[in-house]
This record gives sequence, structure tokens and C-alpha cells, in this order.
Amino acid sequence: MTENEVLRRTWADISLDAVEYNFRQIRAAAGPAKVMAVVKADAYGHGDRMMAPFLESIGADWFGVSNLEEALGIRESGVTKPILIFGSTPPECAYELAKWDITQACYSLEYAKELSDAAVKLGATLNVHLKFDTGMGRIGFVVTDDCFDTALAESKEAVSLPGIRVTGTFTHFSVADEASEESIAYTKMQFDRFTRICAAMKAAGIDPGIRHCCNSAGLLCYPEMRLDMVRPGIILYGLYPADNEFVTSKIKLSPVMEMRTVVTMVKSLAAGSTVSYGRRYTAPEDEIIASTAVGYADGYHRLLTNRGRMIVRGQYAKVTGSVCMDQTMLEVTGIPGVKEGDRVTVFGRDGDAFISADEVAALAGTINYEVVCAMSRRVPRCYYYQGENIHNFDYLRWKEK
Repeated sequence: MTENEVLRRTWADISLDAVEYNFRQIRAAAGPAKVMAVVKADAYGHGDRMMAPFLESIGADWFGVSNLEEALGIRESGVTKPILIFGSTPPECAYELAKWDITQACYSLEYAKELSDAAVKLGATLNVHLKFDTGMGRIGFVVTDDCFDTALAESKEAVSLPGIRVTGTFTHFSVADEASEESIAYTKMQFDRFTRICAAMKAAGIDPGIRHCCNSAGLLCYPEMRLDMVRPGIILYGLYPADNEFVTSKIKLSPVMEMRTVVTMVKSLAAGSTVSYGRRYTAPEDEIIASTAVGYADGYHRLLTNRGRMIVRGQYAKVTGSVCMDQTMLEVTGIPGVKEGDRVTVFGRDGDAFISADEVAALAGTINYEVVCAMSRRVPRCYYYQGENIHNFDYLRWKEK
């Protein structure tokens, strides 16, 4: 195999045309607000070293990641736009933050002091965005009616520390994708808390910088809350944050990822025979069973045992027996001509047949985020743009250049 070839055992086809389409939709919906493309978790399983440079080339203003390693990875891939780390970075890594011009979320006065001490020792200034917890219950200066004055005082002190430059403020919505009256009221309450703390900072002579609170659902459902920047994540990849009309009716998205595998063997199974670990499937009659080269080590949930389905030769085939680490069996009796080497669509489109990541998620009792994020390192990503396979990325063969 050449360097750019991959072994087509199990792989993911990724459409950059779909990414571009989704980004254009998001850009239009965002209005004048900047767009921070969220590429954490390896761009939700789609490959951040390909996704981030591509998104920068089509107009992303910022990038959001979970940790320092992700930030360094996309910097090394050529991204030049600002990067915000949402999570915690050890203060002893201040040198890397400064060297690579990476903005760090600052979520408490104690953490601000630790970052300040580290920056002063380096003779550097670290850019930070203050994170306010307005109701998510995770990291952040706590902004409630009882704690509002404390949050303001602590954020003022954080801003005054040497070696710290506050260039933005943000919060995160917890139920912006839910349509109940209670959830809508809660999101509005979170937004009110955030805008109040930003206004109080301004009144105290502190510039809150770039204000941002809208995740994918916030961007879609609350146009009045877009402020200075929005943070689309899952919608970049053509998936909605929730399967309800409140969310899905706002813009049309195009799924980016399709997962494929191949048939490795076809055999006849006599009535009464059992399949796979635990003998959880018994053939009710003579059947034809196709083994495939995908399993839970590739990211296909074991919870899909006897529940999932795939597409073979444009027709649906049900999963039979337990999903194994490396293999899954399908009942293909009614599909003529199935043979070794046939392409199988785990999710995605094959002709008129389509299986969505949402369907897989529902059958596995999870969310579409997990379906794509669970795509393992041994599944190569194959990128297509304008009708051509422009790049393949095999994590197991990739080496630092």
C-alpha cells in the first residue's frame, strides 16, 4: 500500500462537501457573530487534523477544543486562528499555552492565581476567557442570585492578576435543545445570568471581551442569544443535537460521516443453529449468514446485538447474535448474491437505503454524538471533496513527520 492508501476492512467515508454545506448554513444563521468551530474529541470522531484546517479555509473564526493536546494537534496541522481550550490545563503547561498562542478557559479565582503565577515566572501573558457557570453545574465562576456578587468580585480580582489577559467570557447551556416550557425558561434564565454578569463587569470598568454562550442548540433555537460568537459542534458534522422539531426545523443539515465494512464470509445456517457469543440468536429456519469485519472495537456498540441493521447490496440486513470485538454477523437470506468482499454500510446511504447515526444511537440507547465519537483509531478516515478521494488518514500507520 502507498502512504495514502488504507486497507478497506472497516473505514469511514467523510464528505468535506457536506462539512462546507453545513458551515455555510451555520454562517448564515449566525449573522454578524463570529463562528467558533468546535473540533474537540477528534472533531467528534471525524479527524481534527483534517477538519480544522479545512474549516479554517472556509471561514471559521475560532476553534474550540477540550484540552491542550487537542489544541497542539490542530496548531501543528496548520491552524492559525485562535483556539480556546474549554477544559482544564495544568498551570505547569503555561509555556505551551504562551508559545502556541492558545487561549485558556479560566473557571475559578484559585485557577486564575495558579495561571498567573506560572505566567509571571515565564515572563509571559496568557490569554483567557472567563467561564461562568450559570446553571450547567460544571466548571465556572458560579453565577446565581446568591453568588452573583461573589462571582463578580472574584472575576474582577482574576482580571487584575499579572500575566493574565481576559479576552472573552462564556457560559454553556444545559437544555437549549429541549422544547418544554421549563427548559425554555431555564435557558432564558441562564442567558439572563450571563448577560447580567457581563454587564456588571462592564459597569465596573472591565471589558468582558468576546461574549459567547450558544452551543449548537442555542445557535439554532435562540437567535437573540448569539451575542459576539457562537460555538457550533455537532451540527458542523450534519447531526442535530436532539431529534425534535424544536431543533431540526431550523436549518437543513447534511450528514458528513458514513461507516463502511465488508463481508468476510457467507455461510448457510441450518434451522436451530445459534450464532455468536452467548448463543443469543437461534435461526428459526435455514438461513444465510454473512460475517462482517466490524465490531465493538471499531465503535459499533455491543448493545446493537440482535437489534441493529446494516445495508448490503442496497438492502437492509439485521444483526444476528452478539456483536463481537472484531466481527458482526448479518442475516442475508433474502438478499441475492451476497459474497465475500461485498461492501456493507454500517450507517449512511447505499442507493435508496439509509441508516442514520440517530437510528444507531436510538437502538443502542445513546445519542448520535457518541456514535461518531466512538469511531475507534483503527478505523481509517477517507476524505472526499468535489467528487474525489483527496486524502486518507490511518491512525495506526500515521507517524509524526
